[in-house]
Amino acid sequence: MSLAPFTLAGFAGGVDVFVSLVLEHPDRAMPAARSTQEAFRMMRDGSAGRDISTPPTVTADSLYDISVRSISGETQSLGAYRGKTLLIVNVASQCGFTPQYAGLEALYRKYKDQGFVVLGFPCNQFGRQEPGTDSEIQQFCATTYDVTFPLFAKIDVNGAAAHPLYALLKSAKPGLLGTEAIKWNFTKFLVNGLGDVLVRYAPSDTPDTLDQEIAKVLAAPLPKRA
Repeated sequence: MSLAPFTLAGFAGGVDVFVSLVLEHPDRAMPAARSTQEAFRMMRDGSAGRDISTPPTVTADSLYDISVRSISGETQSLGAYRGKTLLIVNVASQCGFTPQYAGLEALYRKYKDQGFVVLGFPCNQFGRQEPGTDSEIQQFCATTYDVTFPLFAKIDVNGAAAHPLYALLKSAKPGLLGTEAIKWNFTKFLVNGLGDVLVRYAPSDTPDTLDQEIAKVLAAPLPKRA
């Protein structure tokens, strides 16, 4: 499909939608950028300050006290993942970044025996790219990408109805220019075994580029609490 050139002038969709266009169509949304890679750098979702030794800004118990609903409908506490290194991702089935499912599954299979888990949370807030039911999403992930990491019921990640988990994640690691809102599908948060939110990755950060940081977190001893 041919897409007409996009300009910000007169655009009424809001900053978050503009940023999402930058992430998926930087050549149209930011014609001044010298390259697609530069456009991504200019609008990265939390690319600054990636120091995984930064002291946590939220307590571990606040994450482990949160309840979530699995994609098959069971309610569970995130306390079940205490001691695990987590990569928490808002996912969608009809997004330009949907092929990242394959890379997320590869990371999970590579490191799951070392205590690493990917948690996928479907969300329909970005371009309505996750319109299906939970059962349809589960079937799509299984048949298209052979996903075996845990998936959860569809949630909101922004706005008044945002899930408490995402309220915590966004507060712990704000994104571009300190704004907390999730900008698009496949934003990722790396959490250590104490529940500390270490890093926020942009949707454009592909799973393979996270490998070394995940390995580093898994190899490092957990910091002691006072």
